[in-house]
Amino acid sequence: MASISTKRKISKLTDDIAALEKTIKENTRKLAELKEEKTETENTEIISIIRKAGLSMEDIEELIDGGITQVQAVPKPPEENTRSVTSELKNERKIPNET
Repeated sequence: MASISTKRKISKLTDDIAALEKTIKENTRKLAELKEEKTETENTEIISIIRKAGLSMEDIEELIDGGITQVQAVPKPPEENTRSVTSELKNERKIPNET
């Protein structure tokens, strides 16, 4: 038969385990929230950079696919941001069209 002090110790350990599990659960939730916030902040920064560079969807796809090895983006007024950086590069640097 377990002594009273052993029962108290088991009860205390059970309480400590429950408290720690609760803390872990809360911290896991906080960690997930912070990771999500970090990703959203990074995405916002990426979008801002792309807009400032005036890149088109085609330019981004080419960059991702490795079609453009170097881009020197110069911020342009908003009305000019729809022009393709790829076409500018091909015209200025005489890059042959890939077919």
